[in-house]
Amino acid sequence: MQIEARSTIQTKTDRGMQFCQNFSIANTGIEAKRSAVYFWLEVTEPSFFSLIEWHSFSPASPVHLEVGETRTITLNFDIPAHAAPGTYHYTIAYKSEQNIEKTIRCPLQLEVPSMQQNRFKKTLNFSLDPATTSESPYLLQPGESVTFTLNIENRSAISDLIYLNCSELLPEWFTIEYLNREANPLGVVQPVKGLRLEAQESGEIQFTFHPPIGTAAGNYFPTLQLISMNSPDLLTLDVIYVQVLPDTRLETELIPKVRSIPQEFPTFTLRVRNRGNVERKLKLETRGSEQRFQFVTETNTVTIAPNRETAIVLQAVPRNRWQRPWWGKPLRSAVSFHLIPTDGISDPPYPPQAKLIWLPQPKWVLAALMLMGTGTVLLLLSLLYRFNRQPSTTADIIEFSPTKRTYLEGASNAVRLNWTVRNPEMLDRLVIAQLNEGAEIQTKAYRFSTAIPKELQAKTEQENGCRHANSATPVQSAPVLWELPLPELPWLSSLQQPAKYSKIECQGIPFVSSQSGAFKYKLKLFDKSDARVPIAEAATDTVTVKSTGSSQSPEQSAAFIPRSFDEARKPEIVAFTLNGQDAMSQLTHTFTVGTNEVANVEVSWAVQGEAGLEVELLPFTGLVKSQGSINYPIAPGNVKTLTLTARSRSGAQVTQSVDIQVVVGDRPRPTRSPIPRSTPEPTPTQPPTDVAPEPPTPTEEPTPEPTPTSTPEPSPTETPSPQP
Repeated sequence: MQIEARSTIQTKTDRGMQFCQNFSIANTGIEAKRSAVYFWLEVTEPSFFSLIEWHSFSPASPVHLEVGETRTITLNFDIPAHAAPGTYHYTIAYKSEQNIEKTIRCPLQLEVPSMQQNRFKKTLNFSLDPATTSESPYLLQPGESVTFTLNIENRSAISDLIYLNCSELLPEWFTIEYLNREANPLGVVQPVKGLRLEAQESGEIQFTFHPPIGTAAGNYFPTLQLISMNSPDLLTLDVIYVQVLPDTRLETELIPKVRSIPQEFPTFTLRVRNRGNVERKLKLETRGSEQRFQFVTETNTVTIAPNRETAIVLQAVPRNRWQRPWWGKPLRSAVSFHLIPTDGISDPPYPPQAKLIWLPQPKWVLAALMLMGTGTVLLLLSLLYRFNRQPSTTADIIEFSPTKRTYLEGASNAVRLNWTVRNPEMLDRLVIAQLNEGAEIQTKAYRFSTAIPKELQAKTEQENGCRHANSATPVQSAPVLWELPLPELPWLSSLQQPAKYSKIECQGIPFVSSQSGAFKYKLKLFDKSDARVPIAEAATDTVTVKSTGSSQSPEQSAAFIPRSFDEARKPEIVAFTLNGQDAMSQLTHTFTVGTNEVANVEVSWAVQGEAGLEVELLPFTGLVKSQGSINYPIAPGNVKTLTLTARSRSGAQVTQSVDIQVVVGDRPRPTRSPIPRSTPEPTPTQPPTDVAPEPPTPTEEPTPEPTPTSTPEPSPTETPSPQP
């Protein structure tokens, strides 16, 4: 919707009269529709606030207009008789309901003459050229000036001196020039300080309005005052209307104009200077043919005041970094920066252009990528080889070492050797050689072509000797609570293959030295395919054999004595009981107690072994004595696990664990006296080295004995016990 206003100008009135100002409003436009128009009076100067009390609109605001309708509005001023003389400035403002943000203003004025105005008109008469009104102001280009000429006629019978003054403008905004035509044959016009007029004589005063450069665009209406020396108390006022036209000049500068990326930092600075006299609102847009780069800035809209400048920093970021050339010529891109006016005052300025040169990748990057690609291919090949290669079927030595570094000469003090061999089924024989300064002085061979030699076979897990071992320990799965019975398939059992062991472990194998000294021992493996050349060898560090003067012959010392080494170093649990009952008789011991009772379980143990034995009873912290007992109260509903561990100084250890469960049962409280228990004594095989433990401290009141209840034996599958 568009609003059009046309008003009739009337500036002069008199006291005690009604001043009327008419203006018209029309509802026009392509998309116009019925709308309400609001209008009001605005007064900015405090000396003109009396106009608010004097004015009224007919009809009152708002006015509803149909499409294409025109309405005439009358502004009435009731001038009181005591109104002060002078020129009153006011503004009629109005806006549409459809475009509530846009306000249209029309500045006007009202002149109240003085009491002696008529008398002044009888003495002086003047006219202003060019004539201006509020609706037809003088259009002044920025930086230019306009000269107004006042023609003055002295109608009085005496001479007069007239001055011109403009108190509303700064002195540097205007220039006053007095022109006096004296009677002379040449008719020369001479400038004087003031205009001297004889009776019935006319003269001119020139008022030049030259606002400084950069003056804001808009309407200016200064008041001119004529002062007569004959009547200094009388003033003649007139107003000139000047509209300074808008200047929309913009200057742009781009620094720099060329950037090499990434050799230089990819930033541009666009400086925009507002050389005009109106505030400019601009929007920045970047346009390029290739669209290889996008420009990042803090804001893409700027507002520039008159005679001000702003700087916009733009950073170029590649849209697709893979487009950068790897070699050859660089890529060149041209980008233009367009400043689009959002205020619609003028056309956009000429867009500055920037050039970006995208250099190719350095050579070391290409070389690094080639190396990375080669390394990746080699890594993949190695992984494929590692996970797809066939397992080795050749016998090999995994470990070979003596049990200690110093021995005594003789059969009872033979050098004990440990070794582990992979794929023993491929062996023909195994040879142990004693080395003295690199020379073999004594050898001993074992045949492995069919099986482990009988003299090396271990009878039990604790004995010294050789035994088969799996290459990897299988991962234990979660316990199966139930399972479906599998059908018996005869053909399935024929497909099952027996487990094949891939290595053997030999512990404490004796080698009797025929002499004392410092020796090394070598283990040699011979394959079945070639029994002459060893396929693997391994040697120990130096082992010292000290002389004892023994007269044993090598034949007497060649006998293999099993368990002689392990028995001297491995501890043994002699007794482990719960309330006098063997703890290992069942995996879980269940005790029944009454309501709000706890089960007091007496735990007893006895362990024997070599000096320096360490004994632990979990979940109790710290070490305990090798023989003793303790009272363990357990609440119902809990399952506790007791673990007894004995560990020697050499690292050998033995462990026994048992679970204790306490349940609540409906039973009468037992009245029988507690059954005395005796702590089991260790067997006389080897007396314990630790001091005998102190007996448990007896309690003042006897504690009723929980009745042990046997539970059914669990399945052979081992299930980890819960920890306390």
